[in-house]
Order: sequence, then structure tokens, then C-alpha cells
Amino acid sequence: MITGNCGFRPEAVEGDFLMHARIKSHIGTRQTDGSEPVDLVHLSGQTMGDRALEAEVLRIFLSQAPIWLGALAGGNRARKEAAHTLKGSARAIGAFRLAELAAEAELPGFVDSGALETEFGRVQAYIRTLI
Repeated sequence: MITGNCGFRPEAVEGDFLMHARIKSHIGTRQTDGSEPVDLVHLSGQTMGDRALEAEVLRIFLSQAPIWLGALAGGNRARKEAAHTLKGSARAIGAFRLAELAAEAELPGFVDSGALETEFGRVQAYIRTLI
């Protein structure tokens, strides 16, 4: 028999509910013009429509992506590895412009991370409006 609260946090449920409502309002409007930095229809497909999973994936992205972005300033190998990880993570959540910029950072001779940092800021700000 399980006793105790088993990690249940009412505030988390309320926050997830609000986030689901925000995401739901975006579903059905596929971002084909690139106006939004994250394609929520793509994200919904990746999570099979599981809104709680979408919220968790976005939270993990927000917590991990700054680490990869910071590693871009490292040596050539560290930069390539960080860019590759960021590229895959951005694609997974539907941040396709960020993924394109991360792919450029994988290439030899990449030196300017300004556009990448700017787009990451857009993605980060957008995600924060959802969660």
C-alpha cells in the first residue's frame, strides 16, 4: 500500500492546466510562416498529444539549452557537440529556425553565435508564455 502524498503537488496540476489551455489555443494553427519560434503542432505530434508530456519536454528544454548554448564558446570539439545536441533538441520541440542555426554552428569555422543566441532568446521567451 502506498501512503503519503506520493509527490502530488496541487500547484503543479494548476500550472499544467493553465499551460495546457495556452497550448490548446495554439493547436490547429500550424506555423508555416515562421512567425512563432516553436511549432506546437509538431510538438504535439512528438508527444502524441500528451499535454503533460509537452509541458515537461518544454521545461527540460528550458533547463538544458542554456548549458549547450554556453558550451558553444568552448573549443572546436565542445562547440560541435553542444551545437549537435542543441540542434536535435530544438528539432524535437519544433524550434526549427534554432535547429538550423545550431546546424551552422556544427560547421568548421563557425565563429558568430549572435544569431543563435538571439533565436534561442525568442524560443525561450515563447516557451515561457506557455508554461
